[in-house]
Amino acid sequence: MIRPMRPTDCEEMYNIALRSLKEIFLPEVFYGFFNQWQNGQIISCDFLGKPIGFICCTRLFDGGCRIMDTGKGLSFLIH
Repeated sequence: MIRPMRPTDCEEMYNIALRSLKEIFLPEVFYGFFNQWQNGQIISCDFLGKPIGFICCTRLFDGGCRIMDTGKGLSFLIH
């Protein structure tokens, strides 16, 4: 199942990112992503609704964006 991110997903997103990505983020980063661009965050869930992965995007000041994809273990910038 795929659904939009909810504020209650931030802690689980942080845990997934620690397991999946090579970069280390502070937990507050995910709250910031959600507050900045709510429609840019997509969660994949198991059949019970527990988050198991995500694609997370945030707009940058220079007109680009940053994308994190835990399914591929990627974090990259687009300008």
